Amino acid sequence: MPFIKSNPSEFDGDWFRSTLEAKWAKFFKENGVRYEYEPEELDLGIDKYIPDFWLSEYKTWIEIKPYPQYRPHSKCYRLSIESKRQVLLVQGYPKTDTYCIDLFDCRSARTFAFRKVVSEEQIKPTRTNLKFKFAKDSKKLTLVDSEGVEISLND
Repeated sequence: MPFIKSNPSEFDGDWFRSTLEAKWAKFFKENGVRYEYEPEELDLGIDKYIPDFWLSEYKTWIEIKPYPQYRPHSKCYRLSIESKRQVLLVQGYPKTDTYCIDLFDCRSARTFAFRKVVSEEQIKPTRTNLKFKFAKDSKKLTLVDSEGVEISLND
């Protein structure tokens, strides 16, 4: 996979390590989702890790990557186990409908990875990609697949 250099970027008075993270911050703000950017370093047992976003309202960590890749899955899974919280691995760009989301949740039977990674070069979907669905009036954040199956992050 190609190496993509990240460029520090500013949005709404805050600096982000990459333009992609700043774009996701803008996307969250436009949809009424409050976030904290890189709020803390966490111990995952064998190494330290700083997740990109914390959505306190939904008790959910979010890790952002520019394209589908294999390596972040193990860290996201470990982050879910160690923090006992949901973790969303969001890969791609907002507002383009080219992003995909994997949900890791060690607290329940909802431990999902919505794609099966065969190798770093080949991604085989096991379920259609998830997208964010916002209901600003009810403060509800939901993931929905192309078949209309919804998973609420408020549960």
